[in-house]
Amino acid sequence: MTNKDKHPGALEFILNTPVHNWRDGDDVEDGFRKSAVDAIVCNDGTIISVQASETHYCKPRSNYGPWYLVEVGFPTATPPDSWHGYFEGEFHSNRIERFFKVYRKSLFRGTPRKYYDNYLDWIGDIYRHVRRTVALAVSPIGCDSIYAWIPVELVREYIEAHGGELA
Repeated sequence: MTNKDKHPGALEFILNTPVHNWRDGDDVEDGFRKSAVDAIVCNDGTIISVQASETHYCKPRSNYGPWYLVEVGFPTATPPDSWHGYFEGEFHSNRIERFFKVYRKSLFRGTPRKYYDNYLDWIGDIYRHVRRTVALAVSPIGCDSIYAWIPVELVREYIEAHGGELA
């Protein structure tokens, strides 16, 4: 029996330990875990949140596993392309573009037509500047939201690609 068999990692704990029902109070019984668990830290420093309970995007959607699809949130390293179909958020550039479309409409209400084009150029310059600035300042693409109902095998591959779980 290896050390890993004696002490399963955080992922195995999450997948195979039933969840204490928060409606029953704060005292977690032996053999159960809290609904939200700490993030998994990989050996290369990558951090990933893996959650499974009746309140998360997982299968089975209950407080009793074992779970075979889980909710993964806010990985600190860009996930592989195989995760793309499970992404539940928006990439930053889409949010910025939508913001400026809405902002432009509200800003120009009541503006005389002769000034409108100049304002559009000005807003366009701001939009391009903000988009470049945000692109440099935010986390890597795909790291700002959650992945829903993602197969456990893809999560295991991601963790292994980052050196496995930190012991």
